[in-house]
Amino acid sequence: MTLFGFNNMTVDEKYDFLFSGRGDKQIRFITYRKENDQTISLYDCGDIFIEMYALKNDKKPFKIEAIDLYDNRIDLYIDYAEMVTNQDH
Repeated sequence: MTLFGFNNMTVDEKYDFLFSGRGDKQIRFITYRKENDQTISLYDCGDIFIEMYALKNDKKPFKIEAIDLYDNRIDLYIDYAEMVTNQDH
């Protein structure tokens, strides 16, 4: 799957791509971060990462977007993990 191809799908098609279990795609959950009332999950899809945005208490995500492997947003997950780790100590 390409970044452009994935981002041109509907939210339902993107959700199905992530969770249908069909095909030979290797998709794995990596981590998540929280922003206000949102949880943003990061998935590794081989050539791209996928971010899935969901609001607290909602079962379905409202936004799913592919990002490049070298996108600066990856740093947000590292920053969040460091913040959570520091709060625990």
